[in-house]
Amino acid sequence: LARSTVSTLGLFTLIYGLATPDQDALGILAHGSYKGALFLVAGIVEHATHTRDIRELGGLRRRMPVTFAVAVLAALSMAGIYPLLGFHAKEAFYESLLHGPVLARTGLQGPVLAACVAANALIIAAALRFVAGIFLGAPSRHAEHAHEAGPILWGPPAVLAGLALLLGLSAPATEHMAAAFSSRPGAA
Repeated sequence: LARSTVSTLGLFTLIYGLATPDQDALGILAHGSYKGALFLVAGIVEHATHTRDIRELGGLRRRMPVTFAVAVLAALSMAGIYPLLGFHAKEAFYESLLHGPVLARTGLQGPVLAACVAANALIIAAALRFVAGIFLGAPSRHAEHAHEAGPILWGPPAVLAGLALLLGLSAPATEHMAAAFSSRPGAA
């Protein structure tokens, strides 16, 4: 999870370097909602299994169904699946690259877009690896004593993942609201 956060921060650095931060606040909001939920899910899993080593996990879907559902929702937003907020943030990111002034002058839109798509493919792979490695497959020895966390633990990541869904479903309003917080003056 932490490495994919560094990758996303690299993509944000790219949009600032290319002078295309129209929807930077939208991207940060999306990233915060899904990644916050996933980090909290990782904590819940560690609490339940006493390990956070994904190589020692697996098969927790039946033992932790609520945590699994929250993880899937957050991972789908991280992967940029419609209608979640992650989808709209990635679309705004690609739109800004397509129409940004620096890339338009240099003619490098194709290679930069290809690199960004490849980076996002790795982020999708990380989301899939997170869910599959922890919740799917045969139960590991750590899954034997695992139990679902109470609402005090799964509630906060559920709120964050739910925000990714609700804000994605109200995308035009969400994008307009996020643009008001953009680092580019007048982006709306």
